[in-house]
Amino acid sequence: MAAAAAAAGLQPPSVANELAMAMIEGAAGDDDAPAPVRAAKRLKKAASLNALSTSLVTDEEYSAHDVFHHQQLALAAAENPMAQLAQQQPDLAGILQQMNQNLGQINGRLANLELGMQNVNARQHNSTCYKDDDPLLPLHTAAGVAPDFPPTRGQLATLGNNKIAALLAFYGVPAHADDDAAASRRLNFQLFIGVRL
Repeated sequence: MAAAAAAAGLQPPSVANELAMAMIEGAAGDDDAPAPVRAAKRLKKAASLNALSTSLVTDEEYSAHDVFHHQQLALAAAENPMAQLAQQQPDLAGILQQMNQNLGQINGRLANLELGMQNVNARQHNSTCYKDDDPLLPLHTAAGVAPDFPPTRGQLATLGNNKIAALLAFYGVPAHADDDAAASRRLNFQLFIGVRL
């Protein structure tokens, strides 16, 4: 750190003598402690030095050395930004992973909303179909559209019991106790897709 400071043009301040310099260096050397703890230790050591001899360390010398020490720390931090980034990388990777999970959930919700809107539009359209040749719009699921969805209201009326049961199962419409009869299943499916009676 001293070589980097010298290369950057930073010079340690002069003090009254070498003993005072060694004591100040010792006061500034505990870089692992939090900043308030380091500052308190330096002030305590400087006060101890001044108690020994009033001419040993002046306030100006101590302040100048403290500024120099912080400049050295800032220079060391600026010289190695890649090490700081490497220390932050696990945190950033976790944050990125969480963001990707959240984005996946949001995309799933948006897809469900889009399907819901398509189905609302299809049901609204189907509710206006009264003639046998009126086209029906199929409802959508994440799996797509039912392959045997009737294209017209007339074809809906002619679907057999097995095809109605398959359509109800495809769309996940729960069966009721009285759904054994073909007419009941057909009515259940018509109401589900929005066809009015």
